[in-house]
Amino acid sequence: MTAPVMQIGGNDIWVIRLIMPQGSTVKTLPKPNNPALKLRDLAPTRVAVIKFIGLARQDDVKPKTAALLQFVKSQRLNAIRAPSLAQYDAPWILWFMRRVEVMIPVARCFNCARFVMIIGYLPRCCFEPGVLIQCVSSAR
Repeated sequence: MTAPVMQIGGNDIWVIRLIMPQGSTVKTLPKPNNPALKLRDLAPTRVAVIKFIGLARQDDVKPKTAALLQFVKSQRLNAIRAPSLAQYDAPWILWFMRRVEVMIPVARCFNCARFVMIIGYLPRCCFEPGVLIQCVSSAR
């Protein structure tokens, strides 16, 4: 897969988002057979991201989410929604080859170059449907 499957929520309520290829629209996508499924356009959103390799188990995701929340707070960024989990690989891909990201939507960006010089992380932050544009931080 090249686009993430995103999971947002918890406590028995989950939203699963399938990111369609760039250029897709609600009008050009096939209509779902299940009336509980909804297609909608999402506005581009700026996000702080931490990327890791492995499984998306709670034991793996929880410390990464905490580290990203701490980073957002330390950079005085304003988190505007709850964290989401993005998984990029098919279920049969071995755990040590799986790409997983935790994303937190933020209200504003900061100077990526300064962060890269201090920490050495790869910058990335603007998430648009189907596209990630460089700007905030993603841990290697």
